[in-house]
Amino acid sequence: SLSSESMALNFEMAPFFSWWVRHVVLPEQRAGALPDVVPFVRYGGRPADVSWSAALPSVAHAVCDVYGDTETYREAASAIAALVDEVGVEARAGLGKMRTPYGDWCPPPARMGKGQGRKPSPPLTSAFSYALMVQQAAELARAAGNASEGARYA
Repeated sequence: SLSSESMALNFEMAPFFSWWVRHVVLPEQRAGALPDVVPFVRYGGRPADVSWSAALPSVAHAVCDVYGDTETYREAASAIAALVDEVGVEARAGLGKMRTPYGDWCPPPARMGKGQGRKPSPPLTSAFSYALMVQQAAELARAAGNASEGARYA
């Protein structure tokens, strides 16, 4: 979630984010893939849109970056590594082949008050989300004292 850092900076989100990762997201992961919606009951897809699955490393990164909590990452480290690996397989097959059923839902308008702006191509949103996911996974590993895991993402 691109909004996780903003939420963490403006609200006391550490307890909720840590709970969300441990009790909602991690139980839903299967073979590196997350569903679009957790808990996965009725809506969404499995595996998720790349940008939606990027919420896991993004939330763990916000908790670490804003609050200094590396424990949430440590509990989710293997899930984050599996997710980055799984999305990496898609990226190596070609950015145009990455799962992007949603893309950017709410691009800002060119002029305020003029509705939505032009939507970027879905492969662009997935490529950005994947690059951010890799960067955040590397930063989390290094912050947790695991330099070799951090170097793996370089």
